[in-house]
Amino acid sequence: MSKLYVDEIENLNGSIKPVKNIVAKVDTIIDLLQIDTSKLETGEQFHVLGYHTRNDGGGGIFYWDADEDKANHNGGTIIDPTQTFPSDWSDTTQQETWFTANGTGNGCWKRVIGDYVTPEMFGAKGDGVTDDTKTIQRAVNMSHTLLPVELSAKTYIVSEPIIIDSTQVIRGKGKYLSVIKAADGSNIDVIKTKNFDSLTGQNKWFTSDGVVYGFELSHFQIDGNRDNQTSGNGIKIYGKGYRIDEVLIKNIKDVGFYSETGATGGQNDETDLPECIIGSLWIKTTGKDGFIYRGPHDGTIKHLVVADTGLDDDTTNGVSFQYLADTYNGSCDIEFIHEYASRGDGIYIGTPIKAGLLIGESNWKNGIYFDSVWGTYCEISRIQAYANDRGDTQSYWNVLIEGHSNKIGLLRIDNKSSLSAGGIKITGKHNEISGMLNRGWGASGTAVRIEANYTTINGQIWQWDGGGAIALSTPSEGINLCNINVDISEVNQFFDVYLSKRNIFNVRGYDDAAAFGTLSKLHPENEICLYIETTGVLYLSKNKGTATIHAGDTSVVVEHKLFSSPTTITLGQNSDLNGADLWVSSINSTSFTINISSAQTSDIYVKWYAEV
Repeated sequence: MSKLYVDEIENLNGSIKPVKNIVAKVDTIIDLLQIDTSKLETGEQFHVLGYHTRNDGGGGIFYWDADEDKANHNGGTIIDPTQTFPSDWSDTTQQETWFTANGTGNGCWKRVIGDYVTPEMFGAKGDGVTDDTKTIQRAVNMSHTLLPVELSAKTYIVSEPIIIDSTQVIRGKGKYLSVIKAADGSNIDVIKTKNFDSLTGQNKWFTSDGVVYGFELSHFQIDGNRDNQTSGNGIKIYGKGYRIDEVLIKNIKDVGFYSETGATGGQNDETDLPECIIGSLWIKTTGKDGFIYRGPHDGTIKHLVVADTGLDDDTTNGVSFQYLADTYNGSCDIEFIHEYASRGDGIYIGTPIKAGLLIGESNWKNGIYFDSVWGTYCEISRIQAYANDRGDTQSYWNVLIEGHSNKIGLLRIDNKSSLSAGGIKITGKHNEISGMLNRGWGASGTAVRIEANYTTINGQIWQWDGGGAIALSTPSEGINLCNINVDISEVNQFFDVYLSKRNIFNVRGYDDAAAFGTLSKLHPENEICLYIETTGVLYLSKNKGTATIHAGDTSVVVEHKLFSSPTTITLGQNSDLNGADLWVSSINSTSFTINISSAQTSDIYVKWYAEV
């Protein structure tokens, strides 16, 4: 042992303890255990250079406390010198024996702790080979908000879930540097909250029921090692008020991230505040769902990126927000999500959410899907859906809205290729899209298909060569297509309308009327305004005006501008007819004639109203 002279040392309580004697350096914890403590006074200290070897990160200053209960031994910050150090550190049974206090009486070495604890303080090697489960768990067990666990820039192997409790904190050196990796064949949930198995599906809400709160995970990576597992998840949470930031989850056999809390509410105290914050979370390569959120309600998701999910199960989703009555509630506020390459649906919305920007891209099925039951009352500022239906099944859509009463600010659909995905399909009532940019890039699907009542859309459609620009199916009514601009020069069919009624269409196109397709299928109760940009022709379902029969004439031809021959024409008048009669004749698809039984000496003004 080499000599080290010091005058004072900061103990665990932050006070200054005088040092009476010379303090020596020792290489390892084994060397510390060999010191004859019978000759030491409380406060005498040793500088341990490493846990297993010098400079392995597990060293520190230890001082002798003759009054410390040996029952407090934990193998890292409090060490009973009568405990047996493992002869084979790779033997996790020997590790457990070492960490378990079995001495009686008093007298322990106590580590001087600064602002954090580390797994290395408990013997972690972080070499990507040794099982560090118990060392990490020991560090986590003593952590709290003001004493976080700090992971080094290493790869830690774990064979059992790391269990996290309320207010505990794990921080790393960065999502590409500090890695917690599942051991081969361990089939584990890498990180899981305390009591998860007993709480999930039980609609528990209060911390007094065992719901975990206030923990933090940040700046590290979870590697599920999926190629060497038959099951296992990344993070599983039953809790609230937590914070996650700068975390990368990858290579997971089953689900990357799962969060749940009960659907009830209320607060007994401040620990029951529900709002969690997911700052920045990346999820890459999972066998099933990438991200499932079932609570806590009122949580905030600031930045979520999810890619390459559902590799083993195409019935799962990249991102999923879910609600189940009397069980869980995933309603939350979202700033940004970019999801892509799910073998199932991209973003599944099964609960009311508020969102800034959702991007669903290059998914095998629907890009963004609003569930018919609970995908309702959502308020979303922007949606972008790109090149979905990668399976080329002609069955899926970039955006599918089956829920009702959703409001979308800007919807951008850019199919980017000749994939068969349709643009947007709406089967739920009372949905509104304030602005739509819908580009097909030659896709064979339909740009917009509406199979529900009371839908409002504003926007533009172009380059849908297959199924056409807009299709409606009975019994659609109350649809208001306001200010839709359609470049139909490359669209085979504009309307594929099946006797829908009481709809309002205000649509502006860029080619001749022939491309508008089956307008004759429109129900007479629709109100239509179609304007053809290139010819300046206006097509209406209803129109009115005032015609002039000039003095000496007995008729006037009126161009009605309806899309087909009117079925009803009503005449009024602003002039005295002097007993003459008015009637209509020569009704066709472009005009009709108003007749008067005898010529007048002055112009006659006749009001008319016509509809299809």
